[in-house]
Amino acid sequence: MDATNYIPFEKSDIKDVKRIKKIPDDAGSNQAYYDVQLTPMKMDKNLCVFQLAKDTYMGGAHGLYWTEYVNYDVAKDKVIRLTDLVTDTVKLCQVITKALFAQEGVGSMTALNEKGFLLDDAQFVPITHNIYLEDFTIHFVYHPYEIACYARGEVDVEVEPYRLDEEGIATTYLTELIDRFTR
Repeated sequence: MDATNYIPFEKSDIKDVKRIKKIPDDAGSNQAYYDVQLTPMKMDKNLCVFQLAKDTYMGGAHGLYWTEYVNYDVAKDKVIRLTDLVTDTVKLCQVITKALFAQEGVGSMTALNEKGFLLDDAQFVPITHNIYLEDFTIHFVYHPYEIACYARGEVDVEVEPYRLDEEGIATTYLTELIDRFTR
């Protein structure tokens, strides 16, 4: 039996693997690991939201972790993508940036960088497709190092749908989804 058939990542990601018969006694707490957990965050007649949490340690100062989200529209039998919710990505960058400024209590990219963000030359916070829906709020989740230092952890930027509507970038699908929530 090939054990690589049962690991939760692609075989092409495995390089320089050496087979061992047992974990060495001196491996201690520094042994490498890879953990994946799938958790339902919300399940109702309209929406199911799943969180896929990954945690890994391959040596060094610290491990890495990140979460991915899947939003599923039960009524329409489809996975919800960011492109289903917004029409203009340039304006979306501006909306996300304003929301992050408000969350952090700052008014500029320089001030964000002083708080541990890694957006030195950026005019706006970049878009992530890693989103989850929580009632009326869209959460844009950035992994460690994606827009901020490791010590800040994952960054979750909350954007209310009315902000997208104010900018004229909310899709009719998003409006219909919100209508289903409020009925």
